[in-house]
Parts: sequence; structure tokens; C-alpha cells
Amino acid sequence: LNKIQKNSQLLDSIKKLLTKDENIDLDILIAYKLENMGLIQLQQQKWVISCKLYRDFLKKYLVL
Repeated sequence: LNKIQKNSQLLDSIKKLLTKDENIDLDILIAYKLENMGLIQLQQQKWVISCKLYRDFLKKYLVL
């Protein structure tokens, strides 16, 4: 959470993924970082939060 909050690009991308249902076009470096953290995954050519637990946690602590 700390890494996301300190990096505005990561934070903006996570917020978009949490609030929008349509496909979000992520910068390749941002997507790489978030995927390596285990927070997102590619499903049917669409970036999504990797699991409900992460989605709920991020929504709660990023105040969405």
C-alpha cells in the first residue's frame, strides 16, 4: 500500500481499475509493476484486480 500511495501513477491506475468497468489502457511499465506486486492480472485482454481480497482492501484503504 505504501508503494502505491507514494507513486501517483500507480495510485491513479489502481483507482481507475477499482472504479471503472471498461478496459483500462495502462502504461506498460505501470502494468508491469502492478502485476509483479500481484495486484493485477490480464484476463481476456483486460487488466483487472487479481482477487476480491485485494479489491476490497484497496477500496477500503485508498478511500474510494
